Amino acid sequence: MFVRPICWEKKALLFLANDFSLLYHLFFAYKFLRQNKSQLFSPFCVCVNLLYLVRRLRSLTRTVLVLSLAPASVAADSVSVVEAVKAGNLPLVQTSIKQRKDVNQPEPDGTTSLHWAVQQDRLDIVEALISGGANVNTKNRYGAADEIGCFEMREDGITGLADPSGLFLSERAAAVAGTCVTVTVEGREFKATLNAQNLVERVSYLSTNDVIGDYLIDISYSEYGDFGGIKFPRRIVQTEDGQPTLDITISNVLPNAAVAIDAPANVQQAPTPALRVAVEKLADGVWYFTTPNARNWAVDFGDHIVVVEGQGSDERSLLAIEEIKKTIPNKPIRYVINTHAHYDHAGGLRTYVAQGATVVTHEMNKPFYEKAWSRPRTIAPDSLSKAPKPAVFETVSDKKMMSGGGKTLELYYMKGTSHNMYNLFVFMPGPGLAFWGDGYNPPEGNDPRDVGRTPEQAIELYRVITMNNLDVKTIAPAHGAGPKPFDNLKKAIGLLPP
Repeated sequence: MFVRPICWEKKALLFLANDFSLLYHLFFAYKFLRQNKSQLFSPFCVCVNLLYLVRRLRSLTRTVLVLSLAPASVAADSVSVVEAVKAGNLPLVQTSIKQRKDVNQPEPDGTTSLHWAVQQDRLDIVEALISGGANVNTKNRYGAADEIGCFEMREDGITGLADPSGLFLSERAAAVAGTCVTVTVEGREFKATLNAQNLVERVSYLSTNDVIGDYLIDISYSEYGDFGGIKFPRRIVQTEDGQPTLDITISNVLPNAAVAIDAPANVQQAPTPALRVAVEKLADGVWYFTTPNARNWAVDFGDHIVVVEGQGSDERSLLAIEEIKKTIPNKPIRYVINTHAHYDHAGGLRTYVAQGATVVTHEMNKPFYEKAWSRPRTIAPDSLSKAPKPAVFETVSDKKMMSGGGKTLELYYMKGTSHNMYNLFVFMPGPGLAFWGDGYNPPEGNDPRDVGRTPEQAIELYRVITMNNLDVKTIAPAHGAGPKPFDNLKKAIGLLPP
């Protein structure tokens, strides 16, 4: 019988906390308390309020989401069994077992490689671990299997579930460790795991991203203390897709303290602006397509179109493609050039793949996209997940030339630059147009200095241009107020007076 934490199930949650507004939080809590007056300090109330607290704290914290990938070149000697299992790498797991590494080595909360393999529904890895001596009766911090108790919050209150394993786990699992509660709000779910004292120890739910699809957000609460009669965790730790994004220690809690959190009236009443794409001609057969702080090119190559950058999201790319086809009618988009893999520059790439375009990017970005794009997208299905097709890539190692319709695009690997390891610079000779993803965002107005960042990345851009003897006349990058004269970049780095 395998024991694993219920909140790590792959189906986890469909609840997006980013949509969980203060107003709705208060309304839902009020509605629940009216129906459950005797449960004012129930585990569920604590769970909801803890989740809300963490989301509010996260809004003040700049976090970085990193996709967990297993590099193909990782040396097996440097990888533990747990790390190999987390990466889903069966050959690496088998190698680690052959090297007689401890398959039962627990993490701080007692979780072992077998827990992770079961959580990922990797029967092949489970079998390898058991054959290698994994203890199938091991327990983690969530307690023994006989502490099962799963419940669902419904309009009429909390209802017990007769078959918790059938609800949360795959057919290969037979037990749930710990007491769990699942809450559905507007069709989205999140789960909480309670300990023997009915204190919330973990909250988990699924979120989504345009590049990597579904990913698990996991929040743990520990070191509970008594604050004026209220039990509250002194430590809150959050991971996103297995990567740490929040770790806070709480020194004091003031129960029922008076706090005014009122959004200004103009904010409450402000309508959500519709996303629109503006079109600007850069040169003969070259157009600039702009949404707020995101710009890309479309180039007429005679019998087809080349798009430079598929940034933003599926929504933005669909709107951009619509405008591109109006501007350059009756021609297919055959290529989309990707400068680098940062999410704001890669979020709309899959839309072009769904349209049949080939992705042109640095050779080291290809395996990342192949891995990321193979993940589930249940929360926000995009164009490619609705009409799946394999992605086709053309890669760049150092330099690539693309020509058609009397036009040429030159792609250069930006070696040794700091913004991204595998970044491309795009240049069109003739009109002397230059495009890059990040590094210098030309501002509005007469002062060309980009006060939003220090100048070293702009200096790196200038070095790439001069090292490749490019006759740049106009800069029209992915961000900023472009197009602008090349002299603006020189002024921004001090080569010319501002």
